[in-house]
Amino acid sequence: MLLHNQRGTDQGSIIAIVLVLGVILAGIGLVATLAVERTLRADSRAERQTDIDRLAASAGEEVFGRLAASSSSSLDAVTSHPGYGTGTDADTGPWVRFGIDGQVVNCTSDAREACFTVRLNPYPSLAAARSAILQVTARRCQAATVTTSACTRARQQITLRARDVAPGVLWVGTIADTAAFVNDEVLAGPVQVNNDGVPACGTSTLGRTVADVGSGGSRYRLAVAGSTAVTTPASCTAVTTPTVTSSVVDGADVLTLPGPSATDLAQIAGRTVTQTSGGAAVTVEVRGTRIKVNGGSPEDLPAHGLLWVDGDVTVTMADGMPLRGRLTIAASGDVSVESDLLLASTTDDFLGVVSTGGNITVAFAGVPRVIQALLVATASSSKGKISATGYEGCTVPPCTATLTVFGALVARQLGAFATSDTDGLITEGFTRTLEFDSRLAVQQPPYAVEAVRGVWMRLESAFTAPAAPGIG
Repeated sequence: MLLHNQRGTDQGSIIAIVLVLGVILAGIGLVATLAVERTLRADSRAERQTDIDRLAASAGEEVFGRLAASSSSSLDAVTSHPGYGTGTDADTGPWVRFGIDGQVVNCTSDAREACFTVRLNPYPSLAAARSAILQVTARRCQAATVTTSACTRARQQITLRARDVAPGVLWVGTIADTAAFVNDEVLAGPVQVNNDGVPACGTSTLGRTVADVGSGGSRYRLAVAGSTAVTTPASCTAVTTPTVTSSVVDGADVLTLPGPSATDLAQIAGRTVTQTSGGAAVTVEVRGTRIKVNGGSPEDLPAHGLLWVDGDVTVTMADGMPLRGRLTIAASGDVSVESDLLLASTTDDFLGVVSTGGNITVAFAGVPRVIQALLVATASSSKGKISATGYEGCTVPPCTATLTVFGALVARQLGAFATSDTDGLITEGFTRTLEFDSRLAVQQPPYAVEAVRGVWMRLESAFTAPAAPGIG
């Protein structure tokens, strides 16, 4: 009997142990099942996030690519994008996606589609922006309605900055046929013409140096808003043709001339001189580190490097006294340059000559003339012309001379500097060599020009995932 009871007790213990082990194993199985389920869910979320991350990145590149491919200084490539929207709530869309052929197409109202939307934050405004933040938000939800399901989001943010357009050797609205570049004339530097092309007759050199490019010469961009970069005046019968840079852009954007305003210059100027009503033009003579106004005693260069003349002005330079320093002579009226204008150093010194409401003329005197300066004449209507005077009807030789400009010309219109025959031979006036001062690409004489917005570049990219619905 005792043996029987002992055997029963042992069997009961075994059964209990088996039951406990079963419960433990079942628990382990449940935990393992839950862990696998959690892993699968995590893997699924990670996979969805990766997909959306990739969409945000590729969509950001697609939108920026449109902007980079545009030669325009505007942000139209972004604001005309099918996915562009306004407002801080990105969930308002519009939502777009990449179609089978890679084109951007509209999404449906089903939030389970992987789509993206575009936002832009320009500073200080869309029209005047010099910088901007481009944001592309991608989204995919687990249900058709955004408000009833979890959504996976990612955002690509790109910081944009507009390049400032610097003057080339020639930046003009138009070039008169009478100002055509003819035999032995050189236009060595970047060119921007906001209308028709550059008129030429005979053997001029346009948009490059005289030396062959393969022999140490240089070539530059020649951009015209018209359909033909180089045109031939109707009066030209020359059988020779100009040598033209290979970097030609027809149909280029019209770029606003970078002329400063009279109001701004008058307020900034360290020295102001007013022309007497009905009197002769103000005279300014450059004398090294000093200037002489209206024949008075020499005085130091004005504060801010800016002399403002309310009226007309005649500008000369004393023999052997090139400018030492940085100076802009600006006038509300006409400016007449009647001598060489030289720099003591083409590394440190700068000279600007500006007319905000008149023309700039270079006086012809039958002797070679050298001007190392930036000349700016951007008045509207019939003004804003740069040309030469005093050569027409020359009867006392020499009736021709060279004009060398080391700097740049910015004008509403480039006028005539000489008279030439139908073969491009100058009979009276200046033979021009316009050579670009490459320093002007990064710095200019004080207040001589205003910044003009150019094409956009990317400064920085930042990626946020997951992203909140709003736009930062």
